[in-house]
Amino acid sequence: MYKLVTFSLIALVHAFPLTIHATDLTIAAGKTLTAEGDLSLNRLIMEDGATLVAPSASQTWSLQAQQAVLIGKSYIRSSGLAGQSGANAPIDTHDTRPCEQGVDGVAGGEGENGSAGTTMQITLGIKQLDHLQINARGGDGGVGGNGGNGAPGGRAKGCHGAQGGNGGAGGSGGDGGSGGDVTFRYWLENDQASVPITNYGEGLIIQTDGGAGGEGGKAGLGGSGGKGRFEKRTTNITVTREPGKRGADGQPGIDGLQGEDGRFRIIALPVAP
Repeated sequence: MYKLVTFSLIALVHAFPLTIHATDLTIAAGKTLTAEGDLSLNRLIMEDGATLVAPSASQTWSLQAQQAVLIGKSYIRSSGLAGQSGANAPIDTHDTRPCEQGVDGVAGGEGENGSAGTTMQITLGIKQLDHLQINARGGDGGVGGNGGNGAPGGRAKGCHGAQGGNGGAGGSGGDGGSGGDVTFRYWLENDQASVPITNYGEGLIIQTDGGAGGEGGKAGLGGSGGKGRFEKRTTNITVTREPGKRGADGQPGIDGLQGEDGRFRIIALPVAP
C-alpha cells in the first residue's frame, strides 16, 4: 500500500513515465511500490520493510525528497534482471537402422546476459534513517542449456556395428549485467552528526556489484556403439565381433563472465540544495 497525498497525482503515476511532483508519499510497512518515473517529493515516509523499486525500463532514475523518514528496514531497488536460461537440447528419439551411425546430439541453448542495474541519483533530507539498503546490482547471467546425448549406433547386419553419435555441446552461460552507479546526496533534518555507512546492521548500505556469470551447460554423452554380429565358435561359445565404437562426449558450455561493478558516491550537504 502506498499513498500520494495529492489525489490528482495518482492518475499521473500510472499514466506517464515522467517526473512526478507530489506533496507526500508513504509506503506502508512490508509493501512494495514500483515507480513509473522520477520522483520529486516534499516528504517521503517508508515504514519498516517498505520497498521502492525503480522503473525496470529506465537506465537512469532520480529520487528527491525534502524530508525523508525511513523507519526500520527500508529498501530502494533498481537491480538488473537475470538472463533467461538456455534451453536443454531435446531428447533424440531417432530409431537408428542397422549399419547406420548414430545421430549426433544437439547443442544446448545459450543463456541470456543479465541486464545492468539502473543508475540512480538520490537526494534526501534525512529526518530519520534507521536502515536503508540501496540495491543497484547487475542481473545474473542465465545458465546454459545441457547438450543432448548422441544416439546409439546401428547394429551389425552384414557390416560392422556402427559408431554412436557424438554428444552435443553444452550452451554457454550468459554474462552478468553491470552494476548501476549510485549517487547518494543528503543533508540532515535532525541532530545526527552524519548518516552511518555500513556493510551490515543499521545505517546506509549501497550495493553496486556486477551480476554473476551463468554456468555453462553440461555436455551431452556420446551414444553407445552398435552391437556387433554374433559368431558361434566350434566350442559352442557365442561371441560378438566388430561392435561399433562409442560416440565422443560433447564439450561442456563456457561459464559466463562476471559483470562489472558499478560505482557509488555519498555526498553530505550542509543544507538543502
